[in-house]
Amino acid sequence: MTAHDATRVAKWSRDSGLRLDLACNGHGSHAGPGDPLLGALVGEGDTFGWLNHTYGHRDLDHLPFSGLVSEIEDNVAWARAAGVPLEPGALATGAHTGLANLTATPPRDENAALARAQRIAGARHRL
Repeated sequence: MTAHDATRVAKWSRDSGLRLDLACNGHGSHAGPGDPLLGALVGEGDTFGWLNHTYGHRDLDHLPFSGLVSEIEDNVAWARAAGVPLEPGALATGAHTGLANLTATPPRDENAALARAQRIAGARHRL
């Protein structure tokens, strides 16, 4: 996606009356003048909603408690510094990891530390 794409999709969003919510992770962003895409997206104001997608998009299935808290909190801190109006209470885990998946083969249990890490980090909702 380019800065031009961001401008086009923002116009489409406004014209259609549909707000797009973007799940973002800060790892890899320059969060400054060297990141034209981020600048274009943030420049569109409240055209977009922003969800916490963890900082590094790591697999949360077996990440320990401290790592889970860091992934959530580091992304909120990055968003604040970058001017991204992230909703800190909404968390969409990367690749839906850390969550139970009973239809997987073999079935996958939830990371037992995730709920506590969310509470500590202030994330209220998992998406």
